[in-house]
Amino acid sequence: MVDFIEAQVESLIVAACAGVCTDLNVVGFWDAAAEGTVKTNPRSAVSVRITPRANDTWGLPVVTLHASVSVLMDQAEDPTGALMISAYASLSALLAGWQKDEEAASAALSIADVFRADAVLFADGGDCGYDEAMGAWYATIMLDIKGCVLDAPETQED
Repeated sequence: MVDFIEAQVESLIVAACAGVCTDLNVVGFWDAAAEGTVKTNPRSAVSVRITPRANDTWGLPVVTLHASVSVLMDQAEDPTGALMISAYASLSALLAGWQKDEEAASAALSIADVFRADAVLFADGGDCGYDEAMGAWYATIMLDIKGCVLDAPETQED
């Protein structure tokens, strides 16, 4: 398991998305493929990415994690677009729940003794459409996760 905040929070989002989009693979950017396999992104999947953190102010542990959650559906697998729309609706409801309830966001996205998630905001930059080159429908939700990097408690030795 990776030990940096971006990857750990991303894995929490991946697990939550997998819980509401059970018919699609949910792939995290920071997830490594199993030993002996090549990391790929399925043509129809939910993709979760967290970019490296941004500090909100100098000298304080307050950070913003910029995240994207994208649904990509191969037209051959979803000719009407109904599966993509259904997956987007499920993901949107999940993420809106975090945006509306800071306690729910904190419970879902905090890492004990490492990171406390304080707020989830829908960010500018979401997108949706059809990619002609790929033959795929897509919809992306952009999120800002505001929180605080915590100091891990020191271990005491006798």
